[in-house]
Amino acid sequence: VSLPTTALCVLAIAYLPECMLALAKGWCLSPRSVTAMIVRDIMLPAIWARAWFGGAVEWRGNAMTIRTRELT
Repeated sequence: VSLPTTALCVLAIAYLPECMLALAKGWCLSPRSVTAMIVRDIMLPAIWARAWFGGAVEWRGNAMTIRTRELT
């Protein structure tokens, strides 16, 4: 089995259900949608890492700093 065939099958298994859902619900689905889905999924680990290891968050327009209480 060739690498391009395997890659195409993996992409189809990963994104075909999402495309079918979009079509079934009448959501906008363009040729760029699959590219956007792939970019989204590539960015997710970096977003999660920043969320877990970051020390600040903005919630409803309010900036908050998250720290643990210092033991003294």
